[in-house]
Amino acid sequence: LMFSLGLEFNLRKLRHAGPTAVFIAVLDVLVMLWIGYEVGRVLGLGAVPSLFFGAILCDSSTTILSKTLKDMDKMREDFSHVIFGTTIIEDVLAIALIAMLTGVVSTGELQAGAILLQMTRLVIFLVVLVVVGLLVVPRLLVYVARFHNEELSVITVMALGFGVSLLAVELNFSLALGAFLIGAITAESRLIGRIELLVTPVRHMFSAAFFIAVGMLVQPALMIRHPLAILGASALVIAAKTVNCFVGAFLTGHDLRTSFKTGLGMAQVCEFAFIIAT
Repeated sequence: LMFSLGLEFNLRKLRHAGPTAVFIAVLDVLVMLWIGYEVGRVLGLGAVPSLFFGAILCDSSTTILSKTLKDMDKMREDFSHVIFGTTIIEDVLAIALIAMLTGVVSTGELQAGAILLQMTRLVIFLVVLVVVGLLVVPRLLVYVARFHNEELSVITVMALGFGVSLLAVELNFSLALGAFLIGAITAESRLIGRIELLVTPVRHMFSAAFFIAVGMLVQPALMIRHPLAILGASALVIAAKTVNCFVGAFLTGHDLRTSFKTGLGMAQVCEFAFIIAT
């Protein structure tokens, strides 16, 4: 899903959405972190669990958005570009939060050094990936296309997607971030139309697998045992993230319609919530 999203949302679009995406993402993450912490304290949680609760609520799911907007045929609208840029930045911020929270749990205090080290590693990873990818990937795909073998083309494209995703995971970064970026790099090839056609059946298969996996994480017994807390947290995410991202998009120059759609699209959480909670 994330690789396919990168194919459609190439580096030029990501660069265009950059300043807006950074502003909205930082605003949303900071406000959700603060709200989650305060709500946790009101509910009687300690300082560290409250901090975790805020972190769990702060990052919107890029993967769910990509599937939903793809099915609704809304991928090319302006608000989609804003949303995807914002969720990618939120993924980066979530990585920093994971580094911070790991330090809090292990030492009982914030470790600025650990956070700085993790962010430095992330910046190096992103720069190397983009530079090397733009130099190698388009040329590799053109070379493979000379064999006129669709199976070889599919295997090569999938190897790029899974390989960079695995590298990102091994370096303790976001799998979604790695898959998205290699997809965006692949989109710079002049063969992008053919690649999208070949990848579509694979994307449909993994879309089904992804939502089955998400469904398996739901525990009905807990939903019955804690209905008010779950409904309250859900309402908090929907209301607060809608307002945060609406305000962020509006303040960066978007019209009311685009800003409102951006807010509604961002009003959910998924992958990083599970990772941080675990």
